[in-house]
Amino acid sequence: MAYQYWQHKGESQRKLFIHFDNAYHGDTIGAMSVGGIDSFHTTFDSLLFKGVRVSAPETYRSAHNTDTSGNNTVVKTRWLNAVEDALSENAGQVAGIILEPLIQGAGGMLIAPKGFLKELAVLAKRWKVLLIVDEVMTGFGRTGKMWACEHENVTPDILCTAKGLAAGYLPLAATLTTDDIYNAFLGEYRDLKTFFHGHTFTGNPLACAVALENIAIFERENLLSELQPTIEHFRNRLQDFYALPHVGDVRVCGFAAGVELMKNPDTYTVYPFEEKVGIRVCQEALTRGAMLRPLVNTVVLMPPLQISISALDTLLDIVYTSIETVTKK
Repeated sequence: MAYQYWQHKGESQRKLFIHFDNAYHGDTIGAMSVGGIDSFHTTFDSLLFKGVRVSAPETYRSAHNTDTSGNNTVVKTRWLNAVEDALSENAGQVAGIILEPLIQGAGGMLIAPKGFLKELAVLAKRWKVLLIVDEVMTGFGRTGKMWACEHENVTPDILCTAKGLAAGYLPLAATLTTDDIYNAFLGEYRDLKTFFHGHTFTGNPLACAVALENIAIFERENLLSELQPTIEHFRNRLQDFYALPHVGDVRVCGFAAGVELMKNPDTYTVYPFEEKVGIRVCQEALTRGAMLRPLVNTVVLMPPLQISISALDTLLDIVYTSIETVTKK
């Protein structure tokens, strides 16, 4: 859509997309082309289109990190400068910047410094490129607001949503955009401005009906407001995990978290990949009644939005005990 928009605007030279290390946007050729997880995408390198990949903004793994509060000015400035350098070096050729707002999911539950998204939006506007946010994971309350972008008062040019749209019951995705982009596709039949790119099950009526009811439930039950005390409890309980000697970092963004396990957090010594520590923790948790997912040595926590405090405590107790059991061996 972003590419065709520039074609319609008479700027066909704008073909490049700036994207980030550790990014995950899906598994089509286009989505992989703007991804940044080598283990997922390297096999398909020869099929992917050219883009401009820049380092991802996160505060724990950066050599320039001074704290883990998510408010690291040094890190934020460094990565914003990298984006602006990419924009400058490819002036007039960039169609858009695409990112997962606030938190990168499959890349390791990596949280961007506070203010990064807002300042990135300013850069995009200054250089007249489209800002595309992938809210497939973060949308529909996962970060505590309906959209992650709302935390920094950012209105993107294009927003992608999926997982929470139909509450996980049926597969459905949507691409939201501005009037400016919509209007660029208007014209006479002979102009062939139609957005022909689509998928077989686009607009499935049953899935759309489920999504409408899901949205109605959000509004009727005031779900986002009701969620706030649970998020606060979640965040507070997760701080207890630092008592475990092999927990290097606990990253929390709303109702999503990643607990990164380290062989020695003091020296930043990681567990060897072959030890499968993250997998073993999740296997241990399964024996105790919790189904989790590891991202290498980061244990992912994304509880259902409607979970009770007591059920959440049970989940966190299982995760804590599972980490303790596996890392003691």
